[in-house]
Amino acid sequence: MKKCRERGIRDLICGVVIVVILLFRQHPMRKEHAIINSWQYKAGYDIDNSSFNFEIDPPFQISIPKGLYMHCSLEDYHIDTLYNRELFARHPYHFNDPFDCSDLIIDYSNVSLEFFRQFLIPLNYPKDRIDQLYHSNKILLIQETRSYYWHGLYQNVGLISLSSERHNLLMWGYYTGHLGFSIKLNFKNKPSNFFGPFPVYYQNEIIPIDFSKGSYVSLLYQSNIKNALWNHENEWRILVVSNNMTVPGHEYMQKKPKNRLFKMDEIQIEEIILGYSFFTFLGAQTKEIDKNEFIVKFSKNCHTKKVIRILNW
Repeated sequence: MKKCRERGIRDLICGVVIVVILLFRQHPMRKEHAIINSWQYKAGYDIDNSSFNFEIDPPFQISIPKGLYMHCSLEDYHIDTLYNRELFARHPYHFNDPFDCSDLIIDYSNVSLEFFRQFLIPLNYPKDRIDQLYHSNKILLIQETRSYYWHGLYQNVGLISLSSERHNLLMWGYYTGHLGFSIKLNFKNKPSNFFGPFPVYYQNEIIPIDFSKGSYVSLLYQSNIKNALWNHENEWRILVVSNNMTVPGHEYMQKKPKNRLFKMDEIQIEEIILGYSFFTFLGAQTKEIDKNEFIVKFSKNCHTKKVIRILNW
């Protein structure tokens, strides 16, 4: 019985993913536009060329930094990322802010009955039930749609978080504990399914976006805003589009999901910066010769494999 139930859940999740993809791609050359607090969001999908387009225009002049920084801990997967030249496209479940990419950022109250039918009928929701809820209990209909849509959406979308801040002590503390390292990346060239980098819009109070503006532009807005308390991070984001990626904690419910690692052969690594306590934590001793040079001595108990993998990159 348990296996049957799990199979049913997997089929439902797979169905949600397929419906989300179809809804995304049903209109050739579809172009969407939204303006929120003078920030402009533009998105679309060209069905003939099977290509997406995403743009964010802030109300002030801003240039994409020549290099953006990814702060990494000394966990093996971060070292693997560097060593194997791979980038990890995160699911919102990976973020340290539970409100980041929240499904509540999208407002479905003005969505037409036709959308609910298109989305829910393929998931075996009876048409009569959808029509009834739309006219008598639209809040319940929105709650169920929001949850399903969000889960299906982020199986096909991942996010790479970066910062323009090289020396920010809070960033080093949050993400490396001053023990890890930071990678400076140049995104002048990038894979065709990578979009951005986009500046994150920090708001004192998050303003929801009307889903009737369009599914693409709603995704773009939802995935690139944060509370103003985080503005010291000066974050930039890369949007990665790929089908059926893993969902943390739900892999067993998915049908042959793909991992979230992507080769960065086209992306240039310009610099690797080591944290203040990098060598000390790994059991090495350092002796300063001058401001620009020091000697590192490794003991027998030192985590030399991790050190060598990073230094020999």
